[in-house]
Amino acid sequence: MSGGASQSERLIRRFRLIGGIGLPVGTVLLGLLWGGRAALAFLLTYVLITMDFLWMAHGVRRIVTPGKGVPKGALSSGMASFGARVLLILPILYGILIALPGEGPAVAAGIAGPVFILAAAGVLEVGG
Repeated sequence: MSGGASQSERLIRRFRLIGGIGLPVGTVLLGLLWGGRAALAFLLTYVLITMDFLWMAHGVRRIVTPGKGVPKGALSSGMASFGARVLLILPILYGILIALPGEGPAVAAGIAGPVFILAAAGVLEVGG
C-alpha cells in the first residue's frame, strides 16, 4: 500500500459515500411506491443498520492495529461490544416493526440496502 488511507478506511469512506446516496434515493423511491409509512420504516432501519456497521468497524479498528497484533483483553472487549450492539439493535428493529405494522418489506429493504452497499463498496475497492 502506498501512503494515505488504509484499505479499511477507503472501504468505509466508499460505504459512507454510496450509502449517503442510497439513503435519500431509497427513501424517496419507497415513498413513491409504497407510501410514507414504508419510507419511514426504510429510513429508520437503513440508518440503524448503517450505524451498526460503522460502530462495528470502529470497534474492529480499535481492536486490531496493523503491525501490533491484538492487544490483551481486546477479544473480550470485542465480544462485549458485539453483545451490546445486538442488545440495542434487535429491540429497536422490533420497535420499528411494532410502530409501523405491515411495513416488514420496507424494514427488510432497510436492512438489505446497507448490506448491498457494503458489498458494492468492497467490489469497488477490489476493482481499484
